[in-house]
Amino acid sequence: MIKSCTILAGLAAALLLGGNAWAQKAERKTKIVEQGETLAQSCMACHGTRGASTQQAIPTIGGQIESYLALSLKAYRDGTRPSTVMERIAKAYSSKELEAMAVYFSLQPFIRPLQNTDPDKVALGAAVHKRKCHRCHLHDGWDSSEDDSPLLAGQKLDYLRRNMVEILAGRRIVELNMNSALLKSTPEEIDAVLHFYASQHGEAH
Repeated sequence: MIKSCTILAGLAAALLLGGNAWAQKAERKTKIVEQGETLAQSCMACHGTRGASTQQAIPTIGGQIESYLALSLKAYRDGTRPSTVMERIAKAYSSKELEAMAVYFSLQPFIRPLQNTDPDKVALGAAVHKRKCHRCHLHDGWDSSEDDSPLLAGQKLDYLRRNMVEILAGRRIVELNMNSALLKSTPEEIDAVLHFYASQHGEAH
């Protein structure tokens, strides 16, 4: 009986310690989100309330993948991703601050309004996506299999085009799978798949 009570007491202590650890972790996450929200206020003038961009040339970052946002922000700061504006802005923040902003924006909804896209290009782009892009950009671009691959469904078409120009010109480094897919694609296919991603709208599915 004494042995059973000792075991139960040990289990209770372990559960209590585990609960405390979980509570401490949750508290740290809350503080990071709060810090990120404070820092992110300066981003919303361009990227929209909670990162929901209303401008075609500026990407939606609310709801984007946390790891991708953090990597992108650090790349801007370090000068490995070209930008006349973001490079100057990102240099003002530490890695921890950039990571906090990434956490905050990743927790916001990804707003996908209806955009003007070409139906013929959307149809071709859907086929291109299934052949060349679906392994990394999952579920028609609504999800991603890689930490450094962004969500593409519903992203702004003008932004996607500008981004692609930088990638094709070698001003942005992308992973090998994407380089391989691009080398095997025609300009028409690339433009079409961008129309396909931009045509995705509505709630996440």
